Amino acid sequence: MKKLILIIMAASSMISCTVTSGKQEDIHGDTLKQISIPFAGQTSKEAEIILEKDTVLPNEDKIRLTVRNSSPHTIRTGNEHYLDRWNGKEWERIDLNATDEGTIIVFNAVGYELAPGEEMIQHAHLLRDMHHYTAGRYRICWPFTENGKKRLLTKEFYMEE
Repeated sequence: MKKLILIIMAASSMISCTVTSGKQEDIHGDTLKQISIPFAGQTSKEAEIILEKDTVLPNEDKIRLTVRNSSPHTIRTGNEHYLDRWNGKEWERIDLNATDEGTIIVFNAVGYELAPGEEMIQHAHLLRDMHHYTAGRYRICWPFTENGKKRLLTKEFYMEE
């Protein structure tokens, strides 16, 4: 069962990810180890994102997903998530934390603990009224902590224009 562990402050949950597969990057002063989950549906041994569907249609403003703890340890996560778009060579960050006009968007920071085998349903918001998307390959990036180590969970999907 999910346990609400902490509400700290209003913080961004819509920042985009700059981590690329197999590398470690500095994000918010912390090093995150990425767990890349290929589009073919393979999953990590530690945690996984399960998407309701693998294609997002133009009229959809959010993506329903399940974060599942498949590890033998309790993991901690929240509502924070990121989006990247594949440009054919590398992942490009989509900054959902600010609009093209410079408006900053913040959200409440909420923390959850997921025991081994537990899962939670979440929604990744696309904010289409503030951002223009082109058709292509995208991924959701979802930070979590396991055994005190900050990690990053990803899942790819396609977006239609």
